Amino acid sequence: DWDRAYKMYNGVHWRDKHETNPSSDNVSDRITVNITMSTVLNTVPFLMNQTPQFRCKPRKPEKALSAKLQESVLNYEYEQRDMDSQIRDAVLDAVIIGHGIVKVGYVLELDKAKKKLDGEIVYEDYIKQDSPYAKRICPYYFLFDPTASENNLETAQWCAEIFFVSFRDLCANQRYNPSVIRKLQLGIYSPDTKSTVFDNKKDPSLNHLTSENTASFPETDLVVCYEVWSKKHKKYFVFASNVPEPLLEKDWPFDYIDGFPYHKVDYIPLPDELYGAGIPYSIEDQQFELNRIRTAAFEHRRRFNRKYLALKGKVSEQEANKLIESPDGTVIFVDMFDCIKPLEDAPMSQDNLLAEQMIREDIRQLTGNDQLIGGGQLPSRTTGTEVQSRTSLFRLKMDDRVKTIDNFVVKIGRQVLQHIKNNF
Repeated sequence: DWDRAYKMYNGVHWRDKHETNPSSDNVSDRITVNITMSTVLNTVPFLMNQTPQFRCKPRKPEKALSAKLQESVLNYEYEQRDMDSQIRDAVLDAVIIGHGIVKVGYVLELDKAKKKLDGEIVYEDYIKQDSPYAKRICPYYFLFDPTASENNLETAQWCAEIFFVSFRDLCANQRYNPSVIRKLQLGIYSPDTKSTVFDNKKDPSLNHLTSENTASFPETDLVVCYEVWSKKHKKYFVFASNVPEPLLEKDWPFDYIDGFPYHKVDYIPLPDELYGAGIPYSIEDQQFELNRIRTAAFEHRRRFNRKYLALKGKVSEQEANKLIESPDGTVIFVDMFDCIKPLEDAPMSQDNLLAEQMIREDIRQLTGNDQLIGGGQLPSRTTGTEVQSRTSLFRLKMDDRVKTIDNFVVKIGRQVLQHIKNNF
């Protein structure tokens, strides 16, 4: 389902999409009208239309100065650590496939290599030593307890993030258990790699990798690792896939935070389901039918190019060939005036146009998008008051979704503040 939703957003709506190389002289047989992407991009700005500013409210009068200081530090760190862009990416995931994941952490010490020659191990610019951070997690690489009592992250016993690291960096990390690393280097343990665990067809992040271009990248075949958080045992683990011993095991690093350091937001919650639904699911049938209608219109135009009727015996074969092959301005000699006439095109059924209008109206109804929001044409003499009313109505329709995203951002901000208060 997630693959289908991402493909709809990316405009991959036909099976032969990547088998052709369309250009002006090599036309595509399929037409894609990617209204899914347009609808998603029209919706996301209403969910997060500006950088949030956090406000800390003191519970006691004597805490007013402390609250003001916490507020300033939180807003500063949120902006400096580029948290807003990470959260926006997670919200985009939620609108497309139904849910998004953000990890909130605090770095007391970066993963460092044992030797200087092994170089750096942490590459994200926004993750600095002794600072909080928020990071969008690819939904494909996040797992949580499927037996959670309320089918959500809050009631799960454990969760895990899948990440990938080169074998060299894995062995060079000074935080990992030396005895396990030694067994890896000796070949006693053979960890799974990304190419063996994840099929390129099912993992969108591998779509750009082919057998021709992977050979030039020495660190393409990465080791699959799992960062596991156990709420039940208050433990933190790092495992390499197919390695029975943990690379790292220690007590829960952040005993002052509420719940897991991961936050999940569902765009359209589904009762008793682990994951929510996104916009592409509700308009899938309409999107594909719109593509078919538009493709039929283009095929009709290409098929009914200029054709002629000619009286037999009044136009020689040589002159008829001129009509077929010669450019504009060619003189054709005939034995009788008006013996050559253009053949009128068969008109395309008006049902196609009516069906397309119906489809677009269905999509607006299903997604709540007004003609104004989608950049459509408003009726003539539409007043400014009506435009404002339409915008307000759309905001009312989206109010519940906006509140969900606001609560998601507030949870992240609250946990960032907990890290700041306990570490700064």
